[in-house]
Amino acid sequence: MTDKVRLGRLILLGALVLVIVGAKFRLIDQFGSDLPYWDQWDGEGDFLIRPFLEGRLTAQSLVAPHNEHRILFTRLIALGLFEINDRQWDARLEMAVNAFLHATVAVLIAAIALRTLPRVFSVGLTALTALFFSSCTSWENTLGGFQSQFYLMTLFAALHIGGTFLARPRSWPWRLAPLAGAAALFTMASGVLSACAALGVTILVVLRDRKFSGDQIYVAAANLVLLAAGWLLRVPPMETDLVAKGLWPGIESWWHVLAWPVGEAWVAPLNILPLLVIGLFWFRRRASEPAVPLLLASGAWYWLQAAAIAYARGAFEIGTQYISRYTDLTSIGVLINLFA
Repeated sequence: MTDKVRLGRLILLGALVLVIVGAKFRLIDQFGSDLPYWDQWDGEGDFLIRPFLEGRLTAQSLVAPHNEHRILFTRLIALGLFEINDRQWDARLEMAVNAFLHATVAVLIAAIALRTLPRVFSVGLTALTALFFSSCTSWENTLGGFQSQFYLMTLFAALHIGGTFLARPRSWPWRLAPLAGAAALFTMASGVLSACAALGVTILVVLRDRKFSGDQIYVAAANLVLLAAGWLLRVPPMETDLVAKGLWPGIESWWHVLAWPVGEAWVAPLNILPLLVIGLFWFRRRASEPAVPLLLASGAWYWLQAAAIAYARGAFEIGTQYISRYTDLTSIGVLINLFA
């Protein structure tokens, strides 16, 4: 890579950050509030900041469930900002930090595109990443200081899956990728799904190549440990009235999530077919690009995320409408599909 190309990529990634953060700051400036919102009152104020000020906050409290999630890193960020801000609880400051977290996820997606796709397509995907990540469709996460768990989960999942399938085997990023998967367990309940995707695609690689190397044993064992840890840390859904009422309603809800942003059932296959086709070509050795396993794992991760939304919120996630806070995940699904 020449210095000119490297400089061009850095400028493009810097512009991507400025577009996303600028759009989010504009939304925060117009509609944000420094007051806590919704679950933030009890989840952060009553169960985190009050015990911290009273000297009774424990390590167990930091990893304790919040609904069905264990939001350790969200709590650590909140406490850190509370201390840095002279012990003033300011939701708007949390929103500003969250904007940079989300922009970091976008940079990882764009950097992978710039590394693996031809120039015109990588620049185009970067532009679409800027569009989706700066959109106000996910206003609920942008204007909720307590919503960093969505950004943290996608960030750790990107590091986990990217480190596993894009980094050189036995390099430090490759060896440390499972640590990102472990961190994802303490963001949201569906943080365990990056381990499911990584393990599933590793099994596909073994079946395709008909051999089981030491590197694949390491990846498989590490992700099996993560799955076991996720099972031990699981918490049943607290809001059972939102859980899908049966198998068919759950499938219908999953189909609906996959159809974002159109909301029509016929769109869902279009968000599945490209990955299935490229996976079939790769498995039959008609496509050998090294980024294909990464793409398949990313797609599997998104399908599983959509299934988790359909299960845990299936009684609410119906019709042609979408819950705003989940569109940060569905937009990544569209980008993965476009990548394929």
